[in-house]
Parts: sequence; C-alpha cells; structure tokens
Amino acid sequence: EVTWLRYIVFCSVVVPTVFVARGAMAMHTPRLRLQIIRALAVAGSSVLFILGLGHLQVAEATAINFISPIFITALSIPLLGEKVGIRRWAAAAVGFLGVMLVVQPGGSAFQLAALLPIGAALAWAVAAIATRLMSSERPEATLAWSAVIGLIALTAFVPFNWRTPTA
Repeated sequence: EVTWLRYIVFCSVVVPTVFVARGAMAMHTPRLRLQIIRALAVAGSSVLFILGLGHLQVAEATAINFISPIFITALSIPLLGEKVGIRRWAAAAVGFLGVMLVVQPGGSAFQLAALLPIGAALAWAVAAIATRLMSSERPEATLAWSAVIGLIALTAFVPFNWRTPTA
C-alpha cells in the first residue's frame, strides 16, 4: 500500500511533466524490455525494503540495503562484461564489513526478515545494471517508464493486500 501510494504520486507528477517537456515522443524507447525490467526492479526494491521495515529497525534495514554496490559489482561481470579489479573488490569488502558492523551477526537484525532488504538491494542492483545498459536513453523517458510500469504492477497487487489505514 505504501509503495503503491508513493507510485500514484510519482506517476501523477512525473508523467505529465515529461509530456509537457517532451511532447508526444516522451515515452519513445527502443529498449522497452530493459525499461520494463528496470521499472519492475525499482518497484520490487521499494516493496521489499518497506516490507523489511515491518520486521527490522530502520537502521538495520538501511544498513543491509547498503550491500547493493556489492551486488552491482558482482553483476557487472556477467551482465556488462566488466573486469573487476582487486581495488573494487577491496572497496566492496570494506563496505560489507561496514554493513556487518551495523547489523552485528547474532544481533536482532540477523534473522530471516533480513532477506527482505537483501532482496531489495539485489533488485536495486538489477535496476542499476539495466540503467547502465540503457545509458543512451533519455533520462526523462526512463523515469516516466519507471513510474507507469511500477504503478501498473503495484496496482495489480493492491486488491489482494489492501488494508484501510487507520488514524
């Protein structure tokens, strides 16, 4: 619900703005498949992170989510064909140690619910890789596609999970 409401606002602000700025060609993209993958990954990342907040403290969920650069580094090898040197892996390892410092294995964040922000980080990494693969796309088109596809995908789930908010 929270993500869906966020996407309603996102879509209602971004799409008209993009159409005013770019006109009828605003949504033109030669890479629709990548736009869809990216949009679903961004929306999925939001959903997983917010679900994780229901079970973990904000600091813990946020710290766990900071492993996304490690996923991006790892995925850049098979998906982008990049060579990752020792310095980048060392930076990723230091970042992972920082995450472990906050999460403290054996602490309250070390539970099954930690898979939710880990999934959010992985989804964000997929979105980042897709963004890189579409670097020639106009940013406003990518933003608009993310808003529209995310809203459509989330709307499909709302009827099954709706709970009217209380005061």
